[in-house]
Amino acid sequence: MSNVMPGGWSSFSWELTEKDKRVFEEAKKKIVGVDYTPYAAATQVVAGTHYCFICRGVYVLADLLEMAAKVYVYQPLSGDPQITQIVEIKP
Repeated sequence: MSNVMPGGWSSFSWELTEKDKRVFEEAKKKIVGVDYTPYAAATQVVAGTHYCFICRGVYVLADLLEMAAKVYVYQPLSGDPQITQIVEIKP
């Protein structure tokens, strides 16, 4: 039995599924200037699925500076996943 409230976010999983990886790779094609690598994912099922990925980001145009970020992706029931928000995680 799931402990997730309907419409609520799941806990972060540090083992990404193949579906998590596919959704992230498709969504990140539209990002320019930063290369993100996901390490954990949480989901929220609504009319489609919202994802929140905890990522390592590397600025590819700024001397390879690194940061941590939450990358939010929405996967509609039909169509391509889209990034809805990127939030830098401050130390």
